[in-house]
Amino acid sequence: MADMADINALEIAWEKLSKIYGIQLLPITYVNSTASIKGFVGAHGGATITSGNAESVLRWALKKERLSFLPDEYLGRNTAFKLGVSLDEMAVWNPFTDCIEGNEEGLKIILWKGFRFVHKKFTIEDINRIRKTFPEMAIAAHPECTFDVVQNSDFSGSANAIINVLKEALAGSQWAIGTEANLVNRLIAENPDKTIIHLSKNESHCDSMNKITLVNLREVLEGILEKNFLGVIKVDEALTKNAVKALNRMMTIK
Repeated sequence: MADMADINALEIAWEKLSKIYGIQLLPITYVNSTASIKGFVGAHGGATITSGNAESVLRWALKKERLSFLPDEYLGRNTAFKLGVSLDEMAVWNPFTDCIEGNEEGLKIILWKGFRFVHKKFTIEDINRIRKTFPEMAIAAHPECTFDVVQNSDFSGSANAIINVLKEALAGSQWAIGTEANLVNRLIAENPDKTIIHLSKNESHCDSMNKITLVNLREVLEGILEKNFLGVIKVDEALTKNAVKALNRMMTIK
């Protein structure tokens, strides 16, 4: 998802949006973004979010005049709508055309045209198929899914929220889950007293997440013990300070 927004595109967007809206613009970024994006957000008074604390951070941010939310359009729209922001008060910034898609007036949040492939795969057709085939089955979807999928689900929440809902669900209950396949398979294994299936006919795997293996983790941990650090990423000191500002603001918001 971090590849959906780069710093050059953001700087172009910010210059153009600032000409339209002046200084009354606050950037918010998902933690699944680059260090450069986090640094930009921190330098401009904004904060990072996770899917788990998106509501609390956006509730804080919406006290400002107007927000720029990146890089996940769907997480921003679903969370803002849940907090009472109407669809008419949202528009999308398209970094490929460098313009706003939708009305520029009366906006509270400008969403970045980006998404996570693994969650965009779920469709309203998947939901309709489940409703028809398993009418007693509840549907839970991650808030990175499209707006229509989230609106037509019985529950939407972060990975941790979905885990907790399934854990507390009644024995014998039935669930179709719209999120990354490995998590769904884990939920199936951890909840043998419930019927749990994938929302889509085809399991939706995240290739990026699957690049991280137990072998990789072991090698890194062993390297740390031996002071042979693997895969070191160095970030500019000034950029680091601003990125930390964005992270710290998130951590202080209740």
